[in-house]
Amino acid sequence: MQAGAMYATSSQNHKVLVLGAGFVSAPLIDYLTKHNDTAVTVASNIKQEVKNMSGKFKHASPIVLDILKETDRLTELVKGHDLVISLLPHTIHPPIAKLCIENKKNFVTASYVSPQIKELEKSALDAGISIVMEVGVDPGIDHMLAMQCFHDIKERGGNVSSFVSWCGGLPSPEDSENPLKYKFSWSPAGMLQSAMAGSRYLKDGKVIEMAEGGDNYKYGRQDISFMPGFHLEGFPNRDSIKYKDQYEIQEADTVFRGTLRYDGFVDSIIGLQQLGIVSSEMNSMLDEDSPDISWKQFISHILGGGSDISEEDLQQLVYKCVDENDHRLQTIIGLGLLSENIVPKLKSPLQSLAAHLATKLTYGNDERDMIVLRHEVIGQFNKGKTEHHNIDLVVYGEPAGYTAMAATVGYPCAIAARMVLLNKIETKGVVTPLKKAVYKPLLKELKRLGIKPKISITTN
Repeated sequence: MQAGAMYATSSQNHKVLVLGAGFVSAPLIDYLTKHNDTAVTVASNIKQEVKNMSGKFKHASPIVLDILKETDRLTELVKGHDLVISLLPHTIHPPIAKLCIENKKNFVTASYVSPQIKELEKSALDAGISIVMEVGVDPGIDHMLAMQCFHDIKERGGNVSSFVSWCGGLPSPEDSENPLKYKFSWSPAGMLQSAMAGSRYLKDGKVIEMAEGGDNYKYGRQDISFMPGFHLEGFPNRDSIKYKDQYEIQEADTVFRGTLRYDGFVDSIIGLQQLGIVSSEMNSMLDEDSPDISWKQFISHILGGGSDISEEDLQQLVYKCVDENDHRLQTIIGLGLLSENIVPKLKSPLQSLAAHLATKLTYGNDERDMIVLRHEVIGQFNKGKTEHHNIDLVVYGEPAGYTAMAATVGYPCAIAARMVLLNKIETKGVVTPLKKAVYKPLLKELKRLGIKPKISITTN
């Protein structure tokens, strides 16, 4: 590509640089470029993504760029745009944010505010720019719907005594038939790593903690009674207690955020943990230059069996390893982990398993995903009045269109970027959508796009 076409040079008033051209990018670029005053440059190091994007959207210019290697070119791109949106992994955000600060360009991403980003607060303020974070679905829409409810209760003189939140990205029921009842619209490695994370939450004034390494699934699983047709289960999502301060609900004695899955998922993951293949420890058998090995051989080696073990004997070893749990054994068999298929050699069992699952549990062209979000908020008022607020959001993907995950991450991120471009987000520094001035117009625009919750309130 010629230098003159490095980035959007049209007469549009606003120029946006989007880093990453994966599945979330399409609705985001679609939204931004439907405004004729905005030109978008889309940069990706994956040539096929750039090829797929070419000619797809007016006012969008896709380019190939390796941001980790072509730092000088990235710097020039940042200088040539008004705002940068990163759809890349969260670990890459801090250096991009620093580059935006140096060049006084606003920065938007759907990812959580990390400690590294938080450290840039003063620099961003001094530069007079906004670093807008957590404008996806979780985090993002979940924050906005929660804050809207909290503010409503407080503005009427009440206090929030309990906040329980659930969210999950799932295949729609008709497309959920596989051993995990789950498909990947994001990183398989990320899902497996989160399965080993610990958690903290507050219940009736008591701090409940789950240790890292699998306790979250072993002891944190809960049956889900709402939306019974989906037959869901859930488990705690990392540190919920910090949201007492972030949401300004210090008076609450219950604060819980959890992840939703179809019933049976947790037990299946426990089986994989017991097998030892949700481990990030390096394994020499998975080195790039090691001999090819089948899943059957690898699992047999882990469990102390021979390389020529029979199928029946290996199943017996696995059965004992998973506490003679039939469901776990059938999951392992169904995922092809006792097969003659060759293990991807990616150094650790977790990364190899992730690559294997990515080939087996992906969405077909005619399949749908869905997002399920539920907030349960209790407000206490004078004279003993209590309100129970249930906020439900269910979004389905479109087989010929955008996935639910892409829409609920891409659209809010794009709307937030548009608000920054139009100076409708005036706050500088690190910004999240917790203030009414941010979440109110954002939720209004999401509603126009068809992403709207169902809210019910009961009083006693």
